[in-house]
Amino acid sequence: AANLNSGTGASSSTFWRGDATWASAGLAAATQAEMEAASSTTVAATPGRTQYHPGVLKARARVTWAGGVPTLGTNYNVSSITDNGVGDLVVTLSTGFSAAAEGGYVAQGGNNAIFTHNAGNTATTCNPIFRDAAGTATDPTDLVYFIAFGDQ
Repeated sequence: AANLNSGTGASSSTFWRGDATWASAGLAAATQAEMEAASSTTVAATPGRTQYHPGVLKARARVTWAGGVPTLGTNYNVSSITDNGVGDLVVTLSTGFSAAAEGGYVAQGGNNAIFTHNAGNTATTCNPIFRDAAGTATDPTDLVYFIAFGDQ
């Protein structure tokens, strides 16, 4: 023990360095506030906090269409979809955003439909609208990829 500074400064989270001192064994985990600020270089992003970083995807979904009926495929943080009519889809998030304006949703239609805008977004839903090249409401004929970024 005398060779290791008699254990002074030692704990279960330290290690003995080559310069004969005890040091912390890593970075502290980032708080939600530190992740949202996205500026610290002295804390670690952990799996449970990564979702709070502004540059991290908050939701994604693959939606396929067959006969005008959308089906929710692989997804993350999407609890359901609702067909609101031709060219009108509602995507409901499992964990919503802090405000409706925070969503930053993007969706891309299949080979015939163009995503034009979102209508009536809330903190927990996105309402992508699809039109054809002439501006007429239309359902995609194959699939849509939906993604969302923002503050939860």
